[in-house]
Amino acid sequence: MKVRVAYGKAIRPAETTIRATSWMGMRGSAGASNLSPEEQSGVEAGVDLLVGRLMALHVTRFDQLASGLIQPVAVSSSGPGPGEGDGGGGGGGPGSGSRAPNDGRRIAYDLQNVGEITNRGWEISGSAGARGLSVSTAYSIVDSRVRRLASGYTGDLRPGDRMLEVPERTLSATAGYARGPWSASVTGSRAYDWVNYDRLALAAAVEAGDRFPRDLIGAQLRSFWRLYPGVNRLRANLSYDLRRALSLVVSADNLLDHQLGEPDNVTVLSGRTITGGLRARF
Repeated sequence: MKVRVAYGKAIRPAETTIRATSWMGMRGSAGASNLSPEEQSGVEAGVDLLVGRLMALHVTRFDQLASGLIQPVAVSSSGPGPGEGDGGGGGGGPGSGSRAPNDGRRIAYDLQNVGEITNRGWEISGSAGARGLSVSTAYSIVDSRVRRLASGYTGDLRPGDRMLEVPERTLSATAGYARGPWSASVTGSRAYDWVNYDRLALAAAVEAGDRFPRDLIGAQLRSFWRLYPGVNRLRANLSYDLRRALSLVVSADNLLDHQLGEPDNVTVLSGRTITGGLRARF
């Protein structure tokens, strides 16, 4: 048995987040240059139970605080959007430049510090193996909530809210077999219960053009929140050692062919995908 306790702290510069989210067409306001860096610190404690190389059980409790989290926040922006001003349609989802009738404003995005977020929960994992067979599983429970809002934040989150797009529970299990030159594994996983936007309804509201941008920003966005239950995922891997340093590998992702349902109701993920190739080791 091993007992462990750890403390850690990490800092990520604001510029990194700006580059990562530039595809959203941020309008580059002066406020973006005043963003604070993202920080995360916390403690974790756990117990590891080991039975030789046959079995292992790991239990971890963590308590973390994230501050300065940077997110794109919908705001009302003056000026015509793309395709507007010449009689052409401006369509698209939020942030695309859609404009309500008789209104000189449109929806844009600003990068803002959200505030302080607490992440508390448990992680439990175990494994067992013998005679080439192995089984491992992992289960986590996370309570991620807004603790305090940053000054100047104008988004839809409020203290006590669950953080958007963070699953409350995740579960995975892997079964593997290795004998001689052959090895194979199958992994099933599922993320459960997270809150995110009903992006279909939100896009329809923007596209309809009968609501002012102020009705689709800030606290008004809370009416578009919905709970996503998650979907099952299944993947498999197979390899055969042709020589000591050369292997034939085949992998299959999304075997259940679920393309909808995460992280929201508009994203389409890759369907069932099978990949084969050679792997060389030096």
